[in-house]
Amino acid sequence: MEAVEWLHKNGADINTRNTFGIPVIFEVAQLEYKELFEWFVQKGADLNLKTPNGTGIIEHLKEYEKSEMARLVRQHLG
Repeated sequence: MEAVEWLHKNGADINTRNTFGIPVIFEVAQLEYKELFEWFVQKGADLNLKTPNGTGIIEHLKEYEKSEMARLVRQHLG
């Protein structure tokens, strides 16, 4: 968490993507890092991003059978 906060304070893009084009917020949710996910949301991470093949975060979580995280994400999607 401290490292992510440091990166953010030093200009890292909150909506950055990995080398495969997957938004980092998708990976945080997939790994079920709830506190870190909430931090990203508070800092303005875009939950409407898509993977390169057009998958949204809910669909991404379903692919990995992360239904509990999908419920948490839905609360922030409205």
